[in-house]
Amino acid sequence: MSALALTGFGAGPFAVALARRANPALATVLLTALSICVAGATVAIAALTAYVGSVGILPALHPADWSATEIERDLPVPPVLTAAAAVLAVGVLVRGCVRLAAISRQARLTATAVGAMPAAGKLVVVQSERAHAFAVPGSGGRVVVSTGMLRALTGPERRALLAHELAHLTSSHHVFTQLACLAAAINPLMRPVSTGVDLAVERWADAAALRAVGDPHVVAHAIGKAALAQIGPTIHNSLGVARNDVVVRISCLLDARRTSPWPTAVLAAATILPLAGAAFVVLQFHGVVEASELAGS
Repeated sequence: MSALALTGFGAGPFAVALARRANPALATVLLTALSICVAGATVAIAALTAYVGSVGILPALHPADWSATEIERDLPVPPVLTAAAAVLAVGVLVRGCVRLAAISRQARLTATAVGAMPAAGKLVVVQSERAHAFAVPGSGGRVVVSTGMLRALTGPERRALLAHELAHLTSSHHVFTQLACLAAAINPLMRPVSTGVDLAVERWADAAALRAVGDPHVVAHAIGKAALAQIGPTIHNSLGVARNDVVVRISCLLDARRTSPWPTAVLAAATILPLAGAAFVVLQFHGVVEASELAGS
């Protein structure tokens, strides 16, 4: 539980900073894994504490060969903590289910609306003076670009923008952002980590755009122009070139030295910590239960 708390409180403030410095693809995977590990460990430990702690209060809910006396002696859980753990476990599961339902509903509505538009392959061009460009995952996936955005960019910048948006689809970036968002709903300490995942996937797509056009200045100009031209709120369940810390992303494109291997090692260690802590707690619970079964048989 200490490992879980330390990871939750410690990872948040540094998540965005690490997302700026680490390899973007690795940062995306590791930050998402970190958020899932912490959220899963939160639910598992709260549920185990509530279940094992209630053996003397609600014996009918437990196996008949469990010895309540043995468990309460080896693993004393006060009734207040048992009740708090039960409330926490139920609360976070409900929050997670509500958020999952909202994500699924928004994804379905957005994909249906965009899927009904005429497309050239994966590209949908909408007639609008407002500058918009975003990728919508779903069945086949679509990249939506407005005529206003296309007019704001040069030919090479358009290629960079389209490569960026297509990278969101081909690398399934929405899966990482949605999982991180779901983990943040379960454990609010993971909200900064979710923000870090959003930044990392945009840097990942920026790297794909750079490979497509070969000139970091073209990609940087495309990102900057898109950010300045885009007006209005973003579309639910979409990923766009003008989102998330544009200044930092441009700096990373123009200065390759900003990417360093050590943040990746830190993220890997931070991901292992809650897993190790949760595994230790589960093994402790298991040992106590095994001893109680022997005592009760």
